Amino acid sequence: MYYSNLGVSRIYRSEISDKQYKEAEYSGIPFGVHPFISKEESFILFNYKGDIYIAFKNKEKEWAEPIKFGGLINTSEYGETCPSLSPDEKYIFFSRYNDTNKKSDIYWVSADLIE
Repeated sequence: MYYSNLGVSRIYRSEISDKQYKEAEYSGIPFGVHPFISKEESFILFNYKGDIYIAFKNKEKEWAEPIKFGGLINTSEYGETCPSLSPDEKYIFFSRYNDTNKKSDIYWVSADLIE
């Protein structure tokens, strides 16, 4: 299970063992909130300060340096947040705070940009 500590803008994780989750530990990702992990745990999506990032696991099975998505997802004028994947992992869904009522709208893009 991956989750956020909003107070420090970091992502933590807990593994399940004998039908119980172990004590939470720092994930190794230097910043971020609202994590969404891929089925294979090969990459993780998250946001930080209004932009959406991705991090991949390296050969040592640790998270590599996060990469900020470009203009297909992130904008300079609005805040993007809460990334997730469709169940088939073909689409990335995310929220963008560009509504005139200061609420977020939901957007999607092809997950092909991950490759």
